[in-house]
Amino acid sequence: GGQGGQEPLTQPVSSALSQECTKYKVNSCQDCIQLGPGCAWCQKLNFTDQGEPDSTRCDTREQLQKKGCEADNILDPRSFAMPQKDPQRGSTQLSPQHVTLHLRP
Repeated sequence: GGQGGQEPLTQPVSSALSQECTKYKVNSCQDCIQLGPGCAWCQKLNFTDQGEPDSTRCDTREQLQKKGCEADNILDPRSFAMPQKDPQRGSTQLSPQHVTLHLRP
């Protein structure tokens, strides 16, 4: 019989990143992506189970996909812009308007 080598008990990088994203219970995409460069947010409507907190949506892209969140439902922007509604115009016509920028380091 051969001897099986013992695997060293080291955590893969993705697991360490995942802990960074899930350590704090955040309830918004904005808070989630500010936790670290590896953190992503799942915006899929029925992603969380009944009674499950929204913080479940915050994890690494890899972990979210394992949990069943499709790539196009995962937000992990390097930077993103959110157009702000213009109460004066009230229309969604493309025109200069207020935009909130979230820039990642």
